[in-house]
Amino acid sequence: MIPLNDRKMLHLIVLAGDCAACGVTPPLQPTMCAVMRLLGLLGAMTLAELANVIPCSVEALRQQLSRLMRCGLVAKKVEKRDGKPVGMYKLTPSGTITLQGWMTDTEKFLKRIQTQPERK
Repeated sequence: MIPLNDRKMLHLIVLAGDCAACGVTPPLQPTMCAVMRLLGLLGAMTLAELANVIPCSVEALRQQLSRLMRCGLVAKKVEKRDGKPVGMYKLTPSGTITLQGWMTDTEKFLKRIQTQPERK
């Protein structure tokens, strides 16, 4: 896993899609978008694993995950690891559809940028 230890990397993850256009009111915050992207790319992750990658506090991340769960975009499943219960977060079907929409929008945006004449 690549450690993302600065805000620029978080910003790049978010820029890969328009999280404000996801249909959630109020719009998702950048950290929420980064969480969804990581879960979409890497699959289910624990809070500790997400906190190891996303540059924010564990408590802030916990709050963002709670909001994503209330929106129906992320679900939590408790699994046992080494006999201890561990919460695993994953995208819901609705979260996957939202993420796929961002990816489609991103591809269209990148194609549009590539076909525009260079400014002088």
